[in-house]
Amino acid sequence: MTKNKIPKGWEEVCLEDIIKKEKNSIKRGPWGSSVKKSFFVPSGYKVYQQHNIIYNDFKYGSYYINEKKFLELEEFEVKPGNFLISCSGTIGSVSQVPIGAEKGIMNQALLKISLDESKVLNDYFLYFIKSPTFQQKILTRGGAMKNIQSVNKIKKIKFILPSLEFQKRIVQKLDYIFNKFREKKKLIQELVTKNLIDLKFLDQNLNRNLSQAYLPMQIPEHWAVKKLEEIADIGQGGTPSRLKSEYWNGDIPWIRSGELLDNIIYDSREKITKKGLSESSTKLCPKNTIMIAMTGQGLTRGRTTLLGIECCANQSCAHIIKKSPDVETEFLWEFMKSRYWHIRSIYHGMGQPGINVSIIKQLEIFFPSIEEQKLIVEKIKKARTNIESPKKNIKLIFEKLQSQIKYLNSLDSSILDFPFSGKLVV
Repeated sequence: MTKNKIPKGWEEVCLEDIIKKEKNSIKRGPWGSSVKKSFFVPSGYKVYQQHNIIYNDFKYGSYYINEKKFLELEEFEVKPGNFLISCSGTIGSVSQVPIGAEKGIMNQALLKISLDESKVLNDYFLYFIKSPTFQQKILTRGGAMKNIQSVNKIKKIKFILPSLEFQKRIVQKLDYIFNKFREKKKLIQELVTKNLIDLKFLDQNLNRNLSQAYLPMQIPEHWAVKKLEEIADIGQGGTPSRLKSEYWNGDIPWIRSGELLDNIIYDSREKITKKGLSESSTKLCPKNTIMIAMTGQGLTRGRTTLLGIECCANQSCAHIIKKSPDVETEFLWEFMKSRYWHIRSIYHGMGQPGINVSIIKQLEIFFPSIEEQKLIVEKIKKARTNIESPKKNIKLIFEKLQSQIKYLNSLDSSILDFPFSGKLVV
């Protein structure tokens, strides 16, 4: 920046001009074998790490060194008022060490700066570190991995600095702007959360409620009644040993009860190998198998899925494979969904609500003729199609709100560029 572009009363400085004129005022944490895991003790002097900075949480952590090791590494001591910057992995996050923080040192992923407060206000400097002026200059150029410049190069980073009085006015202006931003983002985030709740309700509750609407508890007299075990084969899944790596990361889909959301499953989060299948109690179920969750936190117990693929499941899932020609699979699935609350209310053993294979086998299934079953399934499908439009509208609103948050976040960086280039008017 040339002198004639610097606003009146401002001066061009390097970072080294505004840190304390004492040893170790700017320092990166110790490398290599200086702090090995073997040096850690249950209590003593704390070793600060990136988590403390990224989340501004100086109480977090359980790494400590003894007094002897601390004295050897005293040049890396962290003191209240120091600024700590993350410089490995997540680069550029910054926090100021609070009063009352435990005495300790930083690890190699942090850079500390001790500020000369007679030249720069703490809040002004904090904004400066977060600004593009600083953030872009601390990074090395080239290479696939981001890294931080050497301490010597960081000390030479240039920027323009106003008087302390002007710094105070800039901080007040920035505080006002960012407080307004925070209020706006909080409001938008509340709307985003509401839209997510609405989407979840439409995806899950209305799905089940439609089944209940067309298959109410009051069943017509002409419908047949049979135990589920009379019209379907019922069994339980299993889990291959987690201790045997050869059982996992194969190509056979394997699901947990939490993946049963009254949905159709076409893929799974985890997969097992043929060996895992053959040497465990899990079963490979064919496409169009109905599965029901027998356990699970919250509202999971009683939820179902229809397999759109061959798939295995864990022991918390029961599989229902239709064997009777009198019942359509999709009708049976809709019927199971319609009985969600009834199934959840069943008790077994010590008066605790729960489901097991024996209970599922004894469930009473009501059904009309095949023709009427097909008609009911078609009506439910049509009703679901009709709710896709409001779902799309909610998703569109959700996407617009997310875009607004991204836009406001992008403005943070743009606004912080102003005071350190002399453009902010206060």
